[in-house]
Amino acid sequence: MVAIHKEKTQPFVVSAPGKVILFGEHAVVYGKAAIAGSLDMRAYALVTPRKDNKVRLLLPDVDVDIAFDKSTLGRVNIGGLGHPAEIETQVSEVIKVPEGPGRTAVLAFVYLYGGVFADVQGPRDAAGFTVCVRSLLPVGSGLGSSAALN
Repeated sequence: MVAIHKEKTQPFVVSAPGKVILFGEHAVVYGKAAIAGSLDMRAYALVTPRKDNKVRLLLPDVDVDIAFDKSTLGRVNIGGLGHPAEIETQVSEVIKVPEGPGRTAVLAFVYLYGGVFADVQGPRDAAGFTVCVRSLLPVGSGLGSSAALN
C-alpha cells in the first residue's frame, strides 16, 4: 500500500539523470535504433511528510507553488481517460490549475498522483506531503528535464 504516515515517514530524496540522444531521436518512432546517453546532471525530488491533509507541489524552476486537499485530488479519475492528454479537462472540472509555464507540470503531477493513489484506501493516519522538484537540467534544452521526472 502507498501511504505517507504522519509520525513514521522521514523526508526522502529521489533523483534521475538527464539524457542526450546523439543519433536517431526521431528514428525511434519508426522502430529504428538511437544512440543515447545519460548526463551527469540530475533532477531531484524531495518528499516531505506533512501533518495536515494537503499535498503541496513546489517547482521553483518554473515558479509553481500549489497545494491541494487530498480529498480534492482523490476526485480526479484518471481511469476513464482514453489518453493522458485528456487530463486537462478532467482536472479542470475538479481543481483550478494556474496558467503559465508550470501548468503542464501541475497537470502531469495530478495525473501521476491519480495513477499512484487512485485505488488506495489509505489508513486514517495517512498524511499529506510536500514534493519539491529542482533540476540541474536547463528547462527547454532537450536534455530530458521532463523525462527525468517520469
